[in-house]
Amino acid sequence: MKNKRLNKRDSITVCFNMNGHSFKMFKVIQMGKDGVIDLKITDFYNCIALSTKQTFLDDNDCLVADGDVTFVNHMEISYHQDGSFLWKNCDAKTHCNPYGVGERWIPTNEISDFLPILTIQIRSMRPYSEYFKTIPSDKGHNIFYECKCDDLFDLQGSYFLMLMIVDKKMPFCCFGTRYTFSDKIIELNDDFNLCLFICRHNYPKPRPYFSSRFNCYVTPSIDNIICPPNREHCKKTIREQLSFGLFNPGFFKLFKIIFEGKYFCLTDDLCKLFDSIDSFFPANDETSFYINAFLKKEIIREVEDIALFNKKDVGEKEKFFEKKILEIVIRFIKDKCKG
Repeated sequence: MKNKRLNKRDSITVCFNMNGHSFKMFKVIQMGKDGVIDLKITDFYNCIALSTKQTFLDDNDCLVADGDVTFVNHMEISYHQDGSFLWKNCDAKTHCNPYGVGERWIPTNEISDFLPILTIQIRSMRPYSEYFKTIPSDKGHNIFYECKCDDLFDLQGSYFLMLMIVDKKMPFCCFGTRYTFSDKIIELNDDFNLCLFICRHNYPKPRPYFSSRFNCYVTPSIDNIICPPNREHCKKTIREQLSFGLFNPGFFKLFKIIFEGKYFCLTDDLCKLFDSIDSFFPANDETSFYINAFLKKEIIREVEDIALFNKKDVGEKEKFFEKKILEIVIRFIKDKCKG
């Protein structure tokens, strides 16, 4: 995450990298005073469908009734300090609260862990056609953020995206794989970060339904759909499905040691390396956990070609591990003596 904070009138444009190009997804603007969370999300790229149904992942995968979605070119979503949401259809010049008139969710001063404020069902990558050859530099109030994960984004993929406000005291793992992406994209104030989670997700093919509007059967088109997070069980579902990876305190502590809390790509080669280290020196207690973590950090720093290292003979790798562990223990003892 860049060492920046989203202050009044600042905006951050969120992009993703695919095939060496940066594609725009949306922009987040801070409307409130410095440190006061009052956000507007806009500039969704290309035509998108807006659903009034509350959803999360498997919910609402198939939209099968008139009025389920509205197709828009320009729209805005705002989340305010008092916990109110406002969705504005700029094409029709109309607005609504997706949870009902006067309804509130969670005010910003009552967020105890995290709060999803936007979900997008990315059913097709085709709408994303405008790109930057290189990500623009930050200028004035305009900040740019790029999701970098070469193994994740491809033209045939379909994805689920969630933008959320996360308490800094909560463990949040920042890493990318061929299946998921998660990162703290910018700081909001002393207590909260704005975070992004994206994962691969297979959606059912659209199925025909009888339209009372047209008095015949129609098949919905495949469009990317913005849905309001389900207030009733969204957070519970997130905890159940993402606690092992995204909010895992053990992984968070491990990654903080190895990668110093910065975003990284967890490639297949890196996973194989970690598996080899875990087999040789498992983290069974607190002491072995730290030795295991620093061993991984040292090897990543020294080995230029991890894929080539993984192909080495087991005995050769274990000798290298033993040497590194000895160096780590000696350095630890020296540091203790200095203290």
